[in-house]
Amino acid sequence: MLIYVDGSWFKDQCKARWSFAVFKNNKPVHVESGGIYGRLLSNVDGELEAAKRAVEYALKRRAKLLVLCYDYAGIEEFALGRWKPRNETAMRYVETVRRARNAGLEIVFKKVDKRDRRNLLVDALARNDVRRAKQLFRLVSRA
Repeated sequence: MLIYVDGSWFKDQCKARWSFAVFKNNKPVHVESGGIYGRLLSNVDGELEAAKRAVEYALKRRAKLLVLCYDYAGIEEFALGRWKPRNETAMRYVETVRRARNAGLEIVFKKVDKRDRRNLLVDALARNDVRRAKQLFRLVSRA
């Protein structure tokens, strides 16, 4: 299973947005996005929430392999224990990855270029830029 994740931070609204897109044969087959709110959030919360939800999605579908594509290094660093989680979002993400691995899900982390069309799609979804997301969805669906 191939999933791209991204997040955005809106400091003035105390909101972090997240999104992920599942790809099969290079075409998007499922997308999800949403927001989390709180004064103590930061720019990493949306990124980690997206990754956590992507792992949960793969788990629910009993995937054996998840290729998790990201543009924020913390997605991999927290999961592999190289960075210590210091906030609730990071702790929940690390726990979800641990649970997924214990359930037999192999997770491969793949750093992607910010200009990758699929990454641009999840970025637009995370920023809630619906018009741009629709354009990119059409573009990646034709690839």
